[in-house]
Amino acid sequence: MLDVTHEQVPVPRRLLKTVFAQPSRWTVVSRPSDAVNLPSDWGTRYAVCPACQGRAPISGFSPELSCPHCHGVFAVAWDERYLKRR
Repeated sequence: MLDVTHEQVPVPRRLLKTVFAQPSRWTVVSRPSDAVNLPSDWGTRYAVCPACQGRAPISGFSPELSCPHCHGVFAVAWDERYLKRR
């Protein structure tokens, strides 16, 4: 079970990966169809900062991004398998 916005959501174990370290690169996230707190001009995807978990818009396929919240500069995880399924 995952706790998503204070609701427990069942997820098959085979779809989960347990890690014990924070990510070191930006995570690319597809915009949820019911998103209400994301600016519409961010388009179909956004990035999550590995240091502060702040959200940021992305355009194109820049190899790294600067976080508008913590000002850290990190590589973008474009090589993640979940992005290649599309």
